[in-house]
Amino acid sequence: LSEVLAKYNINSDSITSIPQFASDPYPIEENSPEFKLCIVDILRRIKNMGPVVDSNE
Repeated sequence: LSEVLAKYNINSDSITSIPQFASDPYPIEENSPEFKLCIVDILRRIKNMGPVVDSNE
């Protein structure tokens, strides 16, 4: 760990001293068929999980 932190000029052995980074947003084309298919699939999975979650309570 010390070698990696030194490589990036971080003078500490603690990983909490590593600065956070902000990721660049990626544009999503909401009208694309691939995006719509993903949303439909996610919603289907959530709907199927409903009875499973309720049965464990």
